[in-house]
Amino acid sequence: MTMLFFLYRITIFKLPAADGRLKILMKRQGKEQARMGKLFGTFSLITHLVIMDTIDYAEKAANIDGLDEKILKLITKNARIPFLEVARECGVSGAAIHQRVQRLLNIGVIKGSEFIVSPQKLGYNTCAYMGIYLDKAKHHIQVVEALRNIPEIVECHYTTGQYAIFIKIQTKTNKHLKQIIDQDLQEIEGIARTETFISLEMDFKRQVPIQ
Repeated sequence: MTMLFFLYRITIFKLPAADGRLKILMKRQGKEQARMGKLFGTFSLITHLVIMDTIDYAEKAANIDGLDEKILKLITKNARIPFLEVARECGVSGAAIHQRVQRLLNIGVIKGSEFIVSPQKLGYNTCAYMGIYLDKAKHHIQVVEALRNIPEIVECHYTTGQYAIFIKIQTKTNKHLKQIIDQDLQEIEGIARTETFISLEMDFKRQVPIQ
């Protein structure tokens, strides 16, 4: 999808590069391609539209059919379900299920399978979320690499809004959480400050709907 933003005058010294994501399309007006003039010591260009191509930011959905969806619903409910049982539920052969699952793996719909441990059973009783403010946006990569080295951080997201980074932390106690904040997070170069939210209880967690 392409989004169009109409502009009539852009000062060339103030036009944001935005990492190459904005393309300026100049349109001829009469015999002149662009009209330049001086305005308070800076040059300006007459432009007609700015195009932001959003194709690069949205991953294209995989091409799957009704059988693929039925298979996904079964194996996401129980990753250890035998292929023969999936085949009986779907009314096809076991070989067909094996081929379908392999294809879903190859095109990235299925990322893999894993055993999920209970943090509480391992003594990790405090779950917290943290919004991180950066000194400068350019510090994002180095901060994320430093966060990756803290094993208690189980999720890390680059976000819009007031926080640059949002993370999920699993610790054994509130004291353990404070220790990570004081001794690990606050020592990372590029982090300006943080805001922490402790989860009292997780009501539910689920995968995206398959439809």
